Amino acid sequence: GNVTIADGSQVTLSNGSLSVHADGDLTIGSALGISGNTTLQLHADQENNSSGDLSLSGNLDVGSSTLSLQSAGNLALGSATLTSSNTGTAITFLSRSGVVTSNANASGEVLAASGHVVITASSGIDLDLQAASVEATNSSNAIDLSEVDSLIIKTVSNSGGGNIHIHTANGSLNDDSDAAIDITTTGTLTLDATTGIDLDTAVATLDIDNSTSGNISINDSGALVLTK
Repeated sequence: GNVTIADGSQVTLSNGSLSVHADGDLTIGSALGISGNTTLQLHADQENNSSGDLSLSGNLDVGSSTLSLQSAGNLALGSATLTSSNTGTAITFLSRSGVVTSNANASGEVLAASGHVVITASSGIDLDLQAASVEATNSSNAIDLSEVDSLIIKTVSNSGGGNIHIHTANGSLNDDSDAAIDITTTGTLTLDATTGIDLDTAVATLDIDNSTSGNISINDSGALVLTK
């Protein structure tokens, strides 16, 4: 069934692991009392039998441990801020048949400044980040990632041909120094940075802007329409 941790609830854990699994919807309505290094899993529709949604409105800070968020349906952060100082794969999102979204926040709502963030969805991604690197995969609708500072893009792919928009307010957008394609879509890719862009792409249309310093280097694997 559905699981709700309502506003005013107190769930406290320090230096351990906590898994909250629901066979339906999972709603976290208050900040969990997580401290130290606590591995946290929040999974809606754990058995993948229905269309369970995961919704958060309280902040989560797992210290140097990792955070895994998973749903069969939509995964909505609302106004919650998620924080991990883990230097590996710090925060993972999976929506098997829905969207992964957050409210607009200039300071970022997914904070993994030293770590890697992995996002998988089927119907769209819209997140505000402060991460060292990102990997995002989606199969329909758009991918929209807004980063606070510089970001390494390992893989961003929109297999359904939806548009991709990656924006950094104060930094560069770079690849991870390998020869693999970094960004793939048959739609439009929009890139906005302030201190340089260096990426390998396989896209149909490119809209690109770098406003302050640094070079722009795009290596596309096929025909490319440049709109700006």
